[in-house]
Amino acid sequence: MSTGLSKILAALPTLTKPELVKVRAATDSLLGPSGASQAVPNEGAATPLFDAMTRALGLRLGFVAFRATATYKSFNRGEVAVADFLTENFAGACDKVSRNAVLSLLVECLIDDLKIRKVPLSLGTVCNNLERAPQVFKDSFPGYIESGHAPLIVSAMTKGRK
Repeated sequence: MSTGLSKILAALPTLTKPELVKVRAATDSLLGPSGASQAVPNEGAATPLFDAMTRALGLRLGFVAFRATATYKSFNRGEVAVADFLTENFAGACDKVSRNAVLSLLVECLIDDLKIRKVPLSLGTVCNNLERAPQVFKDSFPGYIESGHAPLIVSAMTKGRK
């Protein structure tokens, strides 16, 4: 590492937020579009919901490959519905690990519902029914969500966890 680069890196922690914004803008302008595109967090990374679905179905599928399928569009619609449901009902009750556990439980409830209805299980059928997942979850825990007892579900799932 050159001396100049070492000095720049050493100075970064001492800069104010507006100064850091200026440094980033200057860096992005020098690096061009390829440097700027790397600033998008988790671009191409699997979402926790996708991970929960593939785990529950026992699939090994990369998220980038999945994004190229026709099913991805229905997954996006369902993911929005699930995210809204979790934000509305579990926002204060969940840390990241608990939220992932709730996502897994939600997906498993949906899969159980599809099995009861004798719907053949595939990633496509789960994605196509993902918008129904919040209602299926509510039906699996009658009265809990409506009465504001979502934290009890999280508590039961994480009992004994420190």
